[in-house]
Amino acid sequence: MRKEILFIAIIALFASCSSNKKSEAISYEININKYIEQFCKRDNKEDIAALKKNKFVAFDQVVEFYKNRNFKSVWVGERGVSSIFPKALLFIRSSMSYGFDTTVYVPNIIDYAAQNISPKTFSFKANTNKIAVEMLTTHSLILFLNHINVGLLHPDSAIYGKPVKIAADSVPFFLEKAIQGSDFSIASLALAPKNPHYRDIQSALSQYLINATITKEKYPIPYFAKDSSKCKEGVEKMLIVHGYLNKNTNKEPSENKVIPALVKFQTDYGLNNRGRYDTITIETLRNSSFDFYRKACLTLQRIRWSAISDKNYVLVNIPSFTLNLVEDGEIAVLHRIVAGKPDHETPELNSRISHFNLFPEWNVPHKISTKELLPLIQADPKYLEKHNYEIINGKEEVVDASKLKWKKYSEKNFPYRIRQSSGEGNSLGIIKFYFPNEHGVYLHDTPSKKLFERNYRAFSHGCMRVQNPFVFAKILLEFKKGILHHTKEKLIKMGKYDQQLKFEKYRKDKEQLPEVKTMNQDIQEVKKTTFTMNRPLPIYVRYLTAFINEKNKLQFYPDLYHKDSVLVIAFDKALNATTLFK
Repeated sequence: MRKEILFIAIIALFASCSSNKKSEAISYEININKYIEQFCKRDNKEDIAALKKNKFVAFDQVVEFYKNRNFKSVWVGERGVSSIFPKALLFIRSSMSYGFDTTVYVPNIIDYAAQNISPKTFSFKANTNKIAVEMLTTHSLILFLNHINVGLLHPDSAIYGKPVKIAADSVPFFLEKAIQGSDFSIASLALAPKNPHYRDIQSALSQYLINATITKEKYPIPYFAKDSSKCKEGVEKMLIVHGYLNKNTNKEPSENKVIPALVKFQTDYGLNNRGRYDTITIETLRNSSFDFYRKACLTLQRIRWSAISDKNYVLVNIPSFTLNLVEDGEIAVLHRIVAGKPDHETPELNSRISHFNLFPEWNVPHKISTKELLPLIQADPKYLEKHNYEIINGKEEVVDASKLKWKKYSEKNFPYRIRQSSGEGNSLGIIKFYFPNEHGVYLHDTPSKKLFERNYRAFSHGCMRVQNPFVFAKILLEFKKGILHHTKEKLIKMGKYDQQLKFEKYRKDKEQLPEVKTMNQDIQEVKKTTFTMNRPLPIYVRYLTAFINEKNKLQFYPDLYHKDSVLVIAFDKALNATTLFK
């Protein structure tokens, strides 16, 4: 443990009195409160810079914390560690369940120093261990609470904007509140993001860590169609790694044991193709337990950046292909979606759903018109008519497509806009939900309903197709009038049940709201109608590769757009820049 003792000596050196013989200054029993006061009142900029360079980065907040408590120690007393110290160390050790590498907060070093404090020995070593326990525990707690609040690093995307960072003196304040209440959850709850996705994922991660053995062990698995024998071999090995098969050194697991184990894995990870070696099962199994854990770390990091403070909003998560409706701060409804293909990414964005349309027309983006539709039109002149497309010129006039010389057009010189008429076969289906954004994407219906039965649902050009769009529209219209869509038990727990009783007849579908009746009637009559929200509903589209499934368990998803692989590099760099004694 030479490195930590060296660092402890550095701290002691900076805080010692004016004596030239630094080691003699703390060779007798140390007055820890006097030491703290000297440490905090230093004004030598070189000393402070050296401390921060040695990764004592929360120096200013440590000073603020001790100044507020009149420089009194917390973790060390006359006869050793204080009664609250074990709780502090336990809280620091829980940092993995918040998505952080515990080594950043040096709990083993703090524990080592605590084990080497003797009230009867006033040696240099005993005194430096006292200093270590007191100063490193405070520093680690303050650093940890800052990370819970805003994470380890700055956002990797402009979409998140500036994270909502609390005032610098709030971390010391909430740490003191936790100490007074002898409960560190007081501080963690006060500083953590205030949305249900963070709360549920963090809680599920804690549960996951209880049951999982975190290891980087993994084996290659080729796709079944490429090499079925090697695929099965890799699957068996990874099922053993993840604890779904017992390792048998004498023989390979038989097929009648592998398939049930594979089914159990698929069930636990929310995969539909029971017992089949399909693409998304293979991609999920290729991850080690550490890879899964890292996905949860990055997810919590991204949620801290999001700073969603609304009580009511829609959250679309791209990797899980889901849409969540949050009502009054709790997740009420979940829908499946189809998202953009890897070469047509669905963008992350913040906006507000302002209205939705029945029987919309589709103005085909120029890129799709020229790259995808133009070759099909050139191959089949009747393609436009078969799929209800119109050609629009610069004056917004419909052009007779049969008179155009299609062979002369290419991606570079196509001067028209293509529009698909509303009705049967329209790519947007019967309903479109509009929210302004620079990418020109939206939520909409689709005629391709069977895609929702698949695990992997990245098939669109960037827009998000909703599995049950009319149910979603009905919910929006009901929510507009004040109806919440939680279960009775959840409403009672939220204290909202009594005020929802007036809507009970609508909740049970015995009767429909007038707006819902109008919508259903207009659908039957094929009538183009616009329904507006009296208050536009916030919508957030995010990229979270760990998420909560319908059973409230942590589920992991493939890195569709390879955004995690980029963030991992920045995450590891931030860890190295923060970790003491690395």
